Amino acid sequence: MYLPKDASRSRIREAQKARENRAENRACAVALDRSAGASCSNEGLFTSSGLLLWKNGLNVYAPSAYGQVPTGTPRSPLFGARKFTQPFRRLSLQTPMTLTNVGGEAVFPTSAGEPNAKRVSYHQDFNDYAGPVASSPFRNKTTNRGPMEGRPPGELFAHQRWDEFFPRSAT
Repeated sequence: MYLPKDASRSRIREAQKARENRAENRACAVALDRSAGASCSNEGLFTSSGLLLWKNGLNVYAPSAYGQVPTGTPRSPLFGARKFTQPFRRLSLQTPMTLTNVGGEAVFPTSAGEPNAKRVSYHQDFNDYAGPVASSPFRNKTTNRGPMEGRPPGELFAHQRWDEFFPRSAT
């Protein structure tokens, strides 16, 4: 395999660094053996599934953390594909609507046809509705069940810091 001069120098530096790191670990193991009276393999220093030894910087043969270019593998086939020739334009599907604060609820413009956004769930309104579920304005229009938003009831699921970070716009 052909390696440019820079790549071979880089690998030589990595191998030297791996040797230095292993020598440092060996010195640590000898110091631990003398002080603790146990071998490092008993302490699990070198036996942790071989992970410690098979890392770049500890093992000369471990995969490098640095990308070597060229890698020696052939390029991926393009099958006639060309680079982008046309600009990519994003569609603007929805424009933001300004919300107003009316009695602690975020009110959409009337043209949007959206219900007000509340700090707490619509469960109480859904449960208090006396008519049939199919005609409830608080039901989920997709599933015809439960509150329109699907959020569980109670303070635990209420929007936090609603007054401080009141929504200003929505899409």
